[in-house]
Amino acid sequence: MTAETSPRTRYHHGQLRQALLDATLALVIEQGMSAWSLRDVARRVGVSPAAPFRHFDSKHALLAAIAEQGMQRFVADIAREVESAPAEGRLQAMGGGYLRWAIANPAQFMVISDRSLFNLAQSPTLLAQSEAVMGQMDALLQARYGQHPGFALEQARLMFRAQAYGLARMAVDRHLEEWAIPPEQALEHCLRVLDQFFTLLPGDGLGGVHSRALPA
Repeated sequence: MTAETSPRTRYHHGQLRQALLDATLALVIEQGMSAWSLRDVARRVGVSPAAPFRHFDSKHALLAAIAEQGMQRFVADIAREVESAPAEGRLQAMGGGYLRWAIANPAQFMVISDRSLFNLAQSPTLLAQSEAVMGQMDALLQARYGQHPGFALEQARLMFRAQAYGLARMAVDRHLEEWAIPPEQALEHCLRVLDQFFTLLPGDGLGGVHSRALPA
């Protein structure tokens, strides 16, 4: 019997790694980001306490792996949403894709958005994926609103991210239920609010955003 087996469960090498990731996601939903340990993950999977260390040398490394996997799927989902939308609707499609992914994958969203337990810059893969999404967002903002007088990309980026992230966070944290919006209706409500956000922008654009640069 190896360190990756127990009397109850046996895994091949790759299967155990994925089982550990899946078990961690379940624990994140149940206990939050920091209340569980690698021992808890091993117990959930049904392997020895030493088995997770064959794949991850720390809890931080395990969360980073979840973030990398989640970001890869997130990027793919966003790409599909944007590519299937007409040119004038691609920014909304990006925001809608973000909301759909976050609400459908709450544990991955929680891990990716919480930087307290792993450093984004320490994962070249994760950093490159994040920068690619940011670059795509900047390009869409520039294409739609760049011609407006006073347009400032820094503020436009912050407004758009705050709107999409804020809605996703409220849905995942189940704050919407406080306003009698059940979980199964959260996505529909968030998408409506995102659409309304675009209609309320001055002149259908972000040209009304003050052009002074954000402080460094």
